[in-house]
Amino acid sequence: MRTDAVFRECLRKGDFIKSAFYIRKLYDETENKEYGAFLVTVTIIEAVSEMNSGEKKFYMDTEPLKSILCSGFSMDKAEKILVKICRYVRSGRRAEKQDIFKKAVSYINKNYTKQILSANLVADEMGESQSMLANIFHKNMSMGVWEYITVVRMKEAIYLIENTGLKIGDIAQQIGYSTDETFIRTFKKTYGITPGKYRSRYTG
Repeated sequence: MRTDAVFRECLRKGDFIKSAFYIRKLYDETENKEYGAFLVTVTIIEAVSEMNSGEKKFYMDTEPLKSILCSGFSMDKAEKILVKICRYVRSGRRAEKQDIFKKAVSYINKNYTKQILSANLVADEMGESQSMLANIFHKNMSMGVWEYITVVRMKEAIYLIENTGLKIGDIAQQIGYSTDETFIRTFKKTYGITPGKYRSRYTG
């Protein structure tokens, strides 16, 4: 892969160290340093323009970048601009991940009663890989997607046991479990007691 293409990929990821390495490599590979300065300037501006036109929510005005790079070019100045761009990319990624997290939590809260609900299904609905979504959940909740689904279901199970006369099997069905056994096993693992014994203690 060409140096400028590798640079663009690193910049899209917000990786300053690699971006700075490859943009300096691009400059050093050029014998005519005036042309090298022009090449670096064009490469950075084009990379930002490509990112502006991408599908992800990103926009950075290129005019100030052009003004800075064209008024007395230096690699130190170019690297300072890369720092600014990479910080902007990373802050945008954080905001984007937070948005994905909120949407995933909302989706689970609305669909936890469905037996087909799974971590993979939630990831598909969010348009993310399962590993990426798991990472987002761990950073925000210190638990995985499936663990959160279980927490939501168990909280609802407690509410239904305490406030309704529904049979244990009906509660299991209502909160998204296909079998009583799976529900009872999960409930006991969560609370250290079976749902039947919990009801006896609560109502007794």
